[in-house]
Amino acid sequence: MWTKTAADRQRDAQVYGAEWRKARAAQLRRQPDCELRYDGICLSVATEVDHILGAARDPRHRWLRSVCSPCHRRVTARQGGGYRKTKTSQQEPQLRQATLW
Repeated sequence: MWTKTAADRQRDAQVYGAEWRKARAAQLRRQPDCELRYDGICLSVATEVDHILGAARDPRHRWLRSVCSPCHRRVTARQGGGYRKTKTSQQEPQLRQATLW
């Protein structure tokens, strides 16, 4: 089971405080329909709000779009490999000769 660390809780408190709740409510009032509309999964009615540039790059919550839950999951997975996925450095494999002569 995944649990939040103290650092996660601190970041969430900073990013998703009262200002976020106001911006989220205003966005859903302005645009109640999903703006992504992915074929086959979209529910049409927006229930969530997505930071277009990511929460870290938009701390004042100015670049937002209304989305349904399935579309939000898809776009988040495409943008960062999934919610809170740890970034791992991909190293190039060592090249070696397949056959030794």
